Amino acid sequence: MSDSEHKHGLFRLREDVRRHWAVYLGVFLALVVWFFLDPLRRAQVDPDNPSLHMTDFTVYTAAAQAILADEDPYAVTNIRGWPYIYPPFFAVLIAPLAYLPDPWPAGIFFWISVLCLLGSYCECRHLLDR
Repeated sequence: MSDSEHKHGLFRLREDVRRHWAVYLGVFLALVVWFFLDPLRRAQVDPDNPSLHMTDFTVYTAAAQAILADEDPYAVTNIRGWPYIYPPFFAVLIAPLAYLPDPWPAGIFFWISVLCLLGSYCECRHLLDR
């Protein structure tokens, strides 16, 4: 591949953001609004009204807390009584978020997912350019 192809033919995120900054800004602002209106609200735990809690992410954090306490992750449930049914590795991955106050573990996981989505987008653009 020549130097000119390397500079102009392949996707570069930084250049794409400079070129289409309004689109990226709009998507980012939409994600921020969505973050506060949906995932953060659904992950809020109200002990007096557990039916308002509308995410299964606390299943992961309960299992992670059990693993950190050297207990069986399959013996715990979240506030709605849902058991952990996934491989232990997923709970281990969530362990750094396990003791943060609700709804922040789900919120942080939302932004990690957004970064993974951005990485997938960039990889697809790289593959399409080849």
